[in-house]
Amino acid sequence: MKKLLLSAAVLAAITCAAVPATAAPVTQQGASALETRLFDGRQIGNTPSQAIQGALDAAYNRASWAGFSRSQCSVVRTSYLPTSGGYDGSAVISCTR
Repeated sequence: MKKLLLSAAVLAAITCAAVPATAAPVTQQGASALETRLFDGRQIGNTPSQAIQGALDAAYNRASWAGFSRSQCSVVRTSYLPTSGGYDGSAVISCTR
């Protein structure tokens, strides 16, 4: 069981590391060029929903620091893994302006 939890934690770390916190902006050519960025967040919680909500809040905070509002963002993915004493939640959002 310990080996399974360790494997899950390593997999989660690799998965979350694949999405940088501040990805390079993606722009379109033309008169109305849009900027799209991805933001991630992680949080430990007592329940899966608490862990996911905390991760989403962390991702939205990062987006806010970059000048995006919540209305400019949408959820790309959320996930959670059981950990000792709780759940490890992660979330990725995409923001466009």
